[in-house]
Amino acid sequence: MKLGGILLKLDFEKAYDRVNWDFLAEVLRGKGFEEGYIHRISQLVAGGQTAISINGVIGPFFRNKRGVRQGDPLSPLLFNFIGEALSAILSAAGRAGHIHGVVPHLIPGGISHLQYADDTLILIQNSDEDIANLKFLVMCFEDMSGLKINYHKSEVIVMGQPTRVQNQVANKLNCKLGSFPFIYLGMPISDRKLTLEQWLFLDGNRTSFWLDWWLDSRPLNELFPLLFAICDDESVSVANALQGEGLAIRFRRSLDQEGTIQWRNLCALVEGVVLSPGLDQIRWHLDSSGSFSVKSLYFKLSQGTSVAHFKDMWESKVPLKIKIFSWQLPLDKLPSNLQIATRHGPSTGGCALCGAPEDASHIFFTCSLAQFAWAVLRQLLECNWRPANFPQFHAILSGFAGYSRRILWVLFLAQSWALWTIRNKLTIDRKIINHPADFIYKFVIFLQLWRPKFKGMEKEGLCWMERKLRELYASMKPRD
Repeated sequence: MKLGGILLKLDFEKAYDRVNWDFLAEVLRGKGFEEGYIHRISQLVAGGQTAISINGVIGPFFRNKRGVRQGDPLSPLLFNFIGEALSAILSAAGRAGHIHGVVPHLIPGGISHLQYADDTLILIQNSDEDIANLKFLVMCFEDMSGLKINYHKSEVIVMGQPTRVQNQVANKLNCKLGSFPFIYLGMPISDRKLTLEQWLFLDGNRTSFWLDWWLDSRPLNELFPLLFAICDDESVSVANALQGEGLAIRFRRSLDQEGTIQWRNLCALVEGVVLSPGLDQIRWHLDSSGSFSVKSLYFKLSQGTSVAHFKDMWESKVPLKIKIFSWQLPLDKLPSNLQIATRHGPSTGGCALCGAPEDASHIFFTCSLAQFAWAVLRQLLECNWRPANFPQFHAILSGFAGYSRRILWVLFLAQSWALWTIRNKLTIDRKIINHPADFIYKFVIFLQLWRPKFKGMEKEGLCWMERKLRELYASMKPRD
């Protein structure tokens, strides 16, 4: 027996920017947080100011009236609380009999909704009463939370009904009629077994140039957020973007200096891409055969951040803020320009020094200043290490144990913290160090500040490192 139902895929419009602060405080109270904590959170949320940049010219700052800050590590958690409020509303409505979830014969009460951050699926039975009550509940949530549902981008899928009824339901919910399969959290969802062609949803004609992960380390809208924000067609396919000579991408306005840099980087990235006739094939890039293997997956996972890294991190005798910094670094959770741009914050995503996409790997391993830092470390330790990211450095670290491992970890932290402070000075204050040797000076300062917490051989080892670095600094610093 086939059972009918309604699946509503909601799209929230500029979700972070619309959060009502009073509603957030009420949600936190409902979660049991103390008033003092809620007051402090409210201060953090409401204390920011915003300025508008037009063609690189930043206007006056003004106070915000709603929303949570893009790029703030606390904002995703606060937004999740808002999302849980919708979940609580739908669950309470289900228990009261105002809406009825699907497949109640499998799960008591049925499934009424699925949520992941702001990706929300609502599932109810097809009845006029359920539809009316759901629409009322969603409108109440909009009014209380400040969030606004974009019904033009939201979709409803009506199961087990003829086309006429499907269109009637879509009209009642004021959104477009969708169909299976659809993409949710990057995967195709269907009401029946997917064909091979449906799994190959990433070919040149059906692959989104900006939104799908088809090139480099992440989708192009994350690598080049400034260009994506002003492009004329956000859903253009790879095939259409690459037709003819050059990129067939149009923008709503002319590019400023930062936009021009991103455009050149984008053109260079896609320059070697050639579309072949027919559908693309899914390949497992971790194995040369292109086919999945458990061995290749295990090898890749074994290169990632392991429990040993966290043991090194928390047992190291460095300040707490450095431990937290070292926890964020391998997870790429630091507020790099690319992270800020991904959250639609005030950043183009490019490195302030070289213009390349700036994530943690770029800041600490591949930027020109980071390459200089690793050259200093190679000369200090008489090694040939050239890691391009944290997993590669951790693989090097795994070859050491005991005293040597602890010293090497502290050296890496001091080097990384020096790079981070220099980067922040350049990005925020637009001030660059006068000479590359100034990096070594900062490197030594941090080792000197942390050394008193160490004892015995570790303290002696750090003293020796400081002395060698001072000698290197003296040989490199400009003469008066």
